[in-house]
Amino acid sequence: KRASPATLTLKELEQVQAEEYETACRDWTPFIGVNLRPYLQHPWSSTKSLQNCAEQIGAALANSTHDRDDTKGVDQWKKIQVNYEQGSKAKWMTNWAGIFISALRTLRMRALMVARHLSSLITISGRQSLYPSEVSEDIGTAVYSELMSSFTYGFPIRSMTLHEKRGIAKLSAFFFNEAIDLSEDERFSDKSSTTVFEVRFMVGKSLEKISSTLQDESYLLCNAIQGETSRRKYEAYMAEALASYSKALAEASKASDKATPKQIDVGGSSHGSLEVLYRLHATRLKVITTAALRSKEECSIAEKEGIRLASTAWFNSLNKPNASASLRNQVWSLLADCCDAMINCRKKQPLFHRAAFRLAQAYNYAPVFHRPDCQLDSSACVPDVKTFTIPGLAAGPCAESAAEVIGTLFDKKRDHLCSVWQTTSNAPTPFEVINDSIRKYDKLRLKYILAFIDSMRLCKKRDRIELLFQMASKSAQDMPTYYEATVTPGVIANQTLLTSSQGFLAQVKLAAIDALAQLILQDLSELSTTKAIDTDGRALLERDLRMATSLYKGFCASPNEMAEYIKSTGPLRVVNAMCLCFLSIQGGHRIKTSLQFDLMTADSLCSLIEASLQKAKDVANREKVARRAEKDSRPTK
Repeated sequence: KRASPATLTLKELEQVQAEEYETACRDWTPFIGVNLRPYLQHPWSSTKSLQNCAEQIGAALANSTHDRDDTKGVDQWKKIQVNYEQGSKAKWMTNWAGIFISALRTLRMRALMVARHLSSLITISGRQSLYPSEVSEDIGTAVYSELMSSFTYGFPIRSMTLHEKRGIAKLSAFFFNEAIDLSEDERFSDKSSTTVFEVRFMVGKSLEKISSTLQDESYLLCNAIQGETSRRKYEAYMAEALASYSKALAEASKASDKATPKQIDVGGSSHGSLEVLYRLHATRLKVITTAALRSKEECSIAEKEGIRLASTAWFNSLNKPNASASLRNQVWSLLADCCDAMINCRKKQPLFHRAAFRLAQAYNYAPVFHRPDCQLDSSACVPDVKTFTIPGLAAGPCAESAAEVIGTLFDKKRDHLCSVWQTTSNAPTPFEVINDSIRKYDKLRLKYILAFIDSMRLCKKRDRIELLFQMASKSAQDMPTYYEATVTPGVIANQTLLTSSQGFLAQVKLAAIDALAQLILQDLSELSTTKAIDTDGRALLERDLRMATSLYKGFCASPNEMAEYIKSTGPLRVVNAMCLCFLSIQGGHRIKTSLQFDLMTADSLCSLIEASLQKAKDVANREKVARRAEKDSRPTK
């Protein structure tokens, strides 16, 4: 939940974001060189090809007239080449990768803009071979795809600022709207293959992106300056987005009535009109969730805004509250309606994984919709009378209901981490195009896996997290890890989760390790409240020590490397849990619940880690001897 209210007016917010953008661009460039020809001549496919490209660009810069931009390019070229000379080939290639992506995107956009111009000329002359609506649709898709990674490519690769994100989203909305207008133009509408509802759907997504950049406008200042009936700019754009989704849904439903819709037998990246239905109600759910999570001072105003937005489209009119209903009942009615929509999506398409994720999210946040000031934890619940209005939300902790839904994507009937996959049709829609990448697929899977781990942690289902961690540990290298290992000789031997944490599998393992460490720390906290530790408590303490040690080994880092890492970046929960278990056992089972790593030297921390590892080894050996003795004492037949 947000800790403090927003304090900026719209003008101040836009100014702050513009200044952040200017600062980010100060030492950034989209590409290096006097022109884009080298990026076409030398594909980014091998170290040798990249070396040739870098040398050609460097030579061109050296022979240029050295104007201001060229001088900047020379300095940046030298910065990149230093990495290669110092043996940091992975960093060198990553720098050039950002430049290549930016350069090729620039070339793509120039080609599409030329096609847009030519299509308009051909239309005027009466000879039709390029259809303007399709070209505009492609441009809108290309522009929107730049928003997918939240990074701005070039040198150096940097996080995308909210100012440029809004600009890109506005540009994509412009071209999608242009595609809709051109598809309805009488001059060529019979020949255009643009499907209007699919493009209008993307207009809604673009408007939703714009609104997300304006969430930090103050509610209180907006009302103070413009009056009680004033509306934030966020609300205006979000209302347009919801209206666009509603119109796209009506068009999609009308189109599906005229023809037999294509049947999708697997969990693809698009489900036709059902996808539009999902997006409309998922956005409504996000609107009321965002409002409920605002700070205490602005929560009531935010929820009224959320009600205005989410009440513009209902899945089931029977869920509408009475005009005299209280604020809490209105919010709960909207939650119930959004849940009904998600359940409907899952009934019509059981493999609709996005609907499963959103439904689990709704169940998890249900206590906040009931009482905004509640604490979201494993025991958070709502009154039984309210659970009856939402199918699947059982009495008791809401986290249990959420875990049951998200757990369907991890049933382990198939041999992969998360039961999610995507398909792309022969004529993909814009939505399918932007989702058709390994990066997007991994990002989607990671979002579900993190939600699953968090749900299992709240429900204290340690075995489910352990199984996921074991599967991730046994999996083959993912592409980022493999890429780094093949670029830099000998890196495989020195690779740890401390130095290589950007890949999909690495992030899964880190999340699982952290969740299990939190459960161990919870055990210690609960044991600390008891006056005397009994036999079961001592056994639990030793099991937790062994578990923490096993998790620690997943980092593949020596005690000295771990100690240096903690001193430079900060404590890790798993090391904290392991050392606390060791100190508690070593101190005669007097539970210790806190450590001050900042007061310890790297050498003393390293010694503590080594002692903890040795203690865990001793415990394991003792249990092994005990099991062997028990086995030997059994009477033989």
